[in-house]
Amino acid sequence: MMIAVTLFNANILNVTVVVNEAASPSIWIGGTNAALSWQPQTVIGMVQLNLAGPPGPGILAVGPNTLTVTPDGVITPTAIPLDIPGNVQWITAQLYVFYGTLSTAQCVMLNDGQYVTGSLSA
Repeated sequence: MMIAVTLFNANILNVTVVVNEAASPSIWIGGTNAALSWQPQTVIGMVQLNLAGPPGPGILAVGPNTLTVTPDGVITPTAIPLDIPGNVQWITAQLYVFYGTLSTAQCVMLNDGQYVTGSLSA
């Protein structure tokens, strides 16, 4: 079973996200700012959560995954490990990415608005 994942960018900078080292699609998400009332910008349907199979390029799954996030203007991407637990009854999936600094990124994954897991880049 596959579930569409809504990606959110909570950064001022635009970011490009790659899921599990996919050659494509790389997903561009615009940044937020005061004019947007600091609402995270979003992309829907570009990433799927596979509940019955392994992770793959562009597809998240139960178990270890890797998000690679690159803000506009930054050459070196940041890898964020993301371990998705298998004991969740998924309804909807939301994934927020954000930066502490330009070299440390974080993500938080929610199910129907409730925290499931999160991670910090190394």
